[in-house]
Amino acid sequence: MITGHTRYLSILIGLLSITANLSHAGLLNSGFTATYEVTHKSIYLGDAVQTFKPLSNGNWQYRSDIEAKGFVSMFIKDVVSEVSEIKKTADGYQPLSYRYHQHGGKKEKKHNIIFDWNQGQIHNDNTKQHYPLKANTHDLLSIYKKVKKLYPTLSQTKSGSKPIL
Repeated sequence: MITGHTRYLSILIGLLSITANLSHAGLLNSGFTATYEVTHKSIYLGDAVQTFKPLSNGNWQYRSDIEAKGFVSMFIKDVVSEVSEIKKTADGYQPLSYRYHQHGGKKEKKHNIIFDWNQGQIHNDNTKQHYPLKANTHDLLSIYKKVKKLYPTLSQTKSGSKPIL
């Protein structure tokens, strides 16, 4: 079972790693797939695979898959997948949907959120609730694209240093 701290640590490490790739502007126009080793204090925890690719409908898919591997996988069986469908706009990216799926462990979790920009509402399939959709609203994955656009130097590093974001 992934504890709150382990889950957030895994997601944070994976998302921090991806921003280094975003500094290459061409990747945002053509897409990319990157695989990272997730470590904590030099201990290998597993792999994170980040994918950004165009879809046939003109939108883009931003996907993150994190899975425990090696010794850690004996204790943590969960695989966490997050998928955002986003639309490129003049201001950056606009989320259309966000899916979260945690499986393989003791308890499966699924969340599906739809951003209905025409109706001005967010639909949460998990809670069956609707919320007002305000301008510049982002999901957990598309927010990193927005931050990168606003602060492009955050992922720049000096030789031997790690990215800030």
